[in-house]
Amino acid sequence: MGSLESMNEESVTLDGIKIRYLVSGKGPPILLVHGLGEFLEIWTSNITGLSQEFAVYAVDLPGHGLSGKTNEDYTFGFSVNFVAKFIKALDLDKVNLIGHSLGGAICVGFTMNFPDKVNKLILTSSGGFTDEIPLSYRLVRLPLLSNILLGPAFLVNRATIRVGLRRQFHDPSTAPEDWFEIVSRHLKRPERKATIKNIVKSNTNIPDIESRITHSNIFPLVEQPTLIVHGRQDKLIPIENALNAKNLIPHASLEVLDECGHHPQIEKAQEFNDLALSFLKPS
Repeated sequence: MGSLESMNEESVTLDGIKIRYLVSGKGPPILLVHGLGEFLEIWTSNITGLSQEFAVYAVDLPGHGLSGKTNEDYTFGFSVNFVAKFIKALDLDKVNLIGHSLGGAICVGFTMNFPDKVNKLILTSSGGFTDEIPLSYRLVRLPLLSNILLGPAFLVNRATIRVGLRRQFHDPSTAPEDWFEIVSRHLKRPERKATIKNIVKSNTNIPDIESRITHSNIFPLVEQPTLIVHGRQDKLIPIENALNAKNLIPHASLEVLDECGHHPQIEKAQEFNDLALSFLKPS
């Protein structure tokens, strides 16, 4: 896993929320957007490689990682507008977006609302590829089950994290050793559980759910060149969803990584970095 020591950790305050981010390198900007319950460290195997040719920004979304939380509902619109405010605050020009899981769906939403701000798009094990609400989302909305699924902080340790990685990774042994310490630190943050519940509730309790957390209906409208990277053995978002998105997005290409689960950017970091650099380089 890459080291954060050579990267500049910064912060910016948006609407009263202190937002943590990392920046590394010079060149055209890349913004890395993590998924539900994640944190910017999911990109530390990629930032150094990508920053050889780009200015790379990795951000902790509100209520995630070491960023502050908001009192607003974490609707999909809130997340899209947050990305817009972050890009404006940092005075970034046209950006390349790389989103993982729910972060991929957020990147699609931003692209549709601010098309002149996006150069190219990479969707990594992205959410929003289907109109079906994930079972895990439905279960988290139930108070008793959510407490079991999210778990109390005192149960977070190397053993329980390793069990959780079985759903995240095709081969959990490929997870870097320092990953356990990083994950443990973030999972124990007291506000994390409330944030996840807020996000799920805010996006699954309205009639027009499909328009809020899925994008299959607007994929054909994405004009930007798009690269979809997906693990063949992804247990959270089936490969069939990525194949469907590739057929819907006009200028999309799909790279399927074998022996890979929900985190291609970690489990197949070098392959992911090579694919991203090749795709993002100016034609």
